[in-house]
Amino acid sequence: MAIIKKRPETEEAPAYTEANIQAALSGLYMARGQDLAIPNCGAVYGWEADLLTVTKAGRVHEYEIKVDRGDWLSEYRNICSLYADVKVTSAVKRQRAKQLAGLFARPADRPNHFWLVTAPGVAYEQEVPEFAGWIEMGQHRGALVPDIRKRAPKIHGEPIGDNHLRMIARGLCLRYWQIRKEVG
Repeated sequence: MAIIKKRPETEEAPAYTEANIQAALSGLYMARGQDLAIPNCGAVYGWEADLLTVTKAGRVHEYEIKVDRGDWLSEYRNICSLYADVKVTSAVKRQRAKQLAGLFARPADRPNHFWLVTAPGVAYEQEVPEFAGWIEMGQHRGALVPDIRKRAPKIHGEPIGDNHLRMIARGLCLRYWQIRKEVG
């Protein structure tokens, strides 16, 4: 006979920090069978993703984590420029459009799905771009739990390529050796 230990109802959940949200989402998605969950991954698309997951089918999900409303509002334009069509109205924007055109020569040069992940009250539904999904983190029995407020639409259907997988593997290998060197 197994003894089931019940968690106390008053157990306090971890704070809404980027690291705690990364850990909660990584654990959940790895338990659901996704092949990879990489925090702070800057090795693939030319910018750092707060969290990147890769499914068994090779589909990539990028998660942008925001725990502060001011941070979300300051990052909003940057996120839109990386994922939405760029409207060219000035010389600066034309230059940015050329850079983006080079970055996204193929659909697989960006993730299949983009998610905004927030602490409660950081974003509002009308602010979430149409190309993005939205997860608002909550708390339940001493743990951070995701509440999918809007599903992320498919940006494209191509699986991640071998080149991008090699970049991820190289980045993880470098992290391992840096940590090992620091630890001794």
